[in-house]
Amino acid sequence: SSFSNATTLTLNSPASVNIASDTEPAYFKFTPTQTGFYTFESFGNQGDPVVSLYNMTQQHLQDNDDGAESSNFRITYHLLDGQTYYFTAGSFDEEGANYQVVLSKASSTSGLVRTIIYEGVSYARTNQKYGQMVCFEYTPQETKSYTIQSVSTSGNPKVWIYNSQFQLLTSNDNYGTGYDFKRIITLTQNTQYFIVVGNISSTVGSYNVILLKPASIENRFYRLQNVG
Repeated sequence: SSFSNATTLTLNSPASVNIASDTEPAYFKFTPTQTGFYTFESFGNQGDPVVSLYNMTQQHLQDNDDGAESSNFRITYHLLDGQTYYFTAGSFDEEGANYQVVLSKASSTSGLVRTIIYEGVSYARTNQKYGQMVCFEYTPQETKSYTIQSVSTSGNPKVWIYNSQFQLLTSNDNYGTGYDFKRIITLTQNTQYFIVVGNISSTVGSYNVILLKPASIENRFYRLQNVG
């Protein structure tokens, strides 16, 4: 089995994994028709399932082991529509494993790697591959307009903002000149949001991300431009 003959996954349809050793994973692929969060997980395992996710050029994005109950894996990731992603489902057991896997639209944060974002703090992302995503979690302390923006040195960063039910609120790419994004949005006090930033360029990207309230934008943006 390999990337070239990977089995196509259908949403909400279980598939079987039967592997003879820890060096022979099963290969799966999926091309979303809608950008958003998806969860790939194992169940009914015999062995010790492990998963790796790869982008459309077969570059490694993320792993998961024991992210679900009973030593099963669960990986939740933000996927782009029209792009083919690959999953390798393997085992840490030398004797292989037999289990089921299923891909679905994400319904919870289980398996989602995320970072708490703080207002006014610059977050550097370097050497970001095509389709590589970082998910920030933010719960504002007051209802106001906020600005999320990037300053890039390479690549093409894009931002998506979701509510706590993974419903897309807004997105932005290439605001003004250059390849940076900038999105102003009113966020509600004590409400959870997910801010996803990813490189949508076929070249490796490096950029900084910052979240601001209007009163602090001018000074903070000046400082961000002069980082490093």
